[in-house]
Amino acid sequence: MLFRFIYNAALTVFACCAAPKMWRDYKKHGKYRNSIKARLGKDFPQISKGPGPVIWFHAVSVGEVKAIAPLAQKIKEAFAGCRLLVTTITETGQAEAHKSIPYADAHGYLPIDWPSVIRPIVKKIAPDLVIVAEGDHWHHFLSAAKGSGAHLALVNGKISKKTFSRLSKLPWAAKQIVGLYDLYCVQGEEYATRFRKLGIKEDRIHITGNLKFDSSYPVMGKEERCVWHERLNNRPVIVAGSTHDPEEKLLLEQCRQLSKEFPDLLLILVPRHPDRFKEVEGLVKTSSLPYTTLSILEGDTAASLQDKAVLIVDKMGALRDIYQLADIAYVAGTFTDKVGGHNITEPSYYGIPVVYGPHIFSQPDLHLLAQEYNAAIQVHTPQELYNTLLDLLKNPDKRRTIGDNGKKLFQHAQGATDRTIALLETTGRLTGERKKT
Repeated sequence: MLFRFIYNAALTVFACCAAPKMWRDYKKHGKYRNSIKARLGKDFPQISKGPGPVIWFHAVSVGEVKAIAPLAQKIKEAFAGCRLLVTTITETGQAEAHKSIPYADAHGYLPIDWPSVIRPIVKKIAPDLVIVAEGDHWHHFLSAAKGSGAHLALVNGKISKKTFSRLSKLPWAAKQIVGLYDLYCVQGEEYATRFRKLGIKEDRIHITGNLKFDSSYPVMGKEERCVWHERLNNRPVIVAGSTHDPEEKLLLEQCRQLSKEFPDLLLILVPRHPDRFKEVEGLVKTSSLPYTTLSILEGDTAASLQDKAVLIVDKMGALRDIYQLADIAYVAGTFTDKVGGHNITEPSYYGIPVVYGPHIFSQPDLHLLAQEYNAAIQVHTPQELYNTLLDLLKNPDKRRTIGDNGKKLFQHAQGATDRTIALLETTGRLTGERKKT
């Protein structure tokens, strides 16, 4: 009771503090227009019971949705009559869920974790199995699902160093926040150790690897590749994926310096969040570097990249396509200590050499893998970033070697989906429903 009182009070205070910024973003950028009512529990999707289990997948945003997509697909294909509900927090995550998991029986936003909002919804859905991706632990959601008889599974599980440090000082809170799952399928030993130290029983924790290595990676068709080949005309290309403030300024300055030796260099900026597209365009305009945007290229067949130094990708869901154009990929969120990195192995699927910055605390397992396979180069200062990019631009053989190492990394790291499904079957909520193949 004491924990719930403190949790509800903290959630209310957080909501009140966040409300002014959310209102500004709503009015200025149109954020939350599609989700605000749903987050308050309005018009939550209905899902009817079938002959198989009701499985509720929850993922915060784009990255987590992409991670669970192959898992959801295999479960849907393998188990007769199962019904899938997929929820997200962000609108970009919801768009990705419709794109990556179109076969789900229902999509929706996870309502805010006030008991009066979430508990009646969980009771009505009555899931048999709740699968949470990576680590979005909402107490009332999880406890209501557990109370309704659902098994709870954390997949692709992780826990940040900061969260672990906080929870280790509050073991009574850790039990209620991260201790409710029946099954923990975690990405690596570092995360397994953290969960153990928080009091999670050993027999519930299993190292399954990273689901992101099993996700679907698009490959450009011959016609689209020819179009880009004509646009680029063998120019060297650096793709900066999932950028945050202040990384765009840093990269624009790098581009200006590198263009002294490579005057035809093209920098492709892919901002992480769509509400920053205009802001990033303003930064590029201020830099005086000639630029265009992907929306202009797609809307005008006569538009050209010939005299442009920068291309801004003002479109969501295009990053993996854009990585295929790169000679070098800089994975962002790593030159800001507010983020701590994104998926630094994503370009490796395409054999693209990767460079990333000093802040990688959000992806420690991927950092270790990339270093183990020599599939990426970590830099720590802007000068080191410049030197590394220049060296790679001058040495195509080195780029090729690093890219080939990345492909090997991908091949060896796959299989987490099958390992996770095998463990989910032990919950008893999938057993007996497997289709014959």
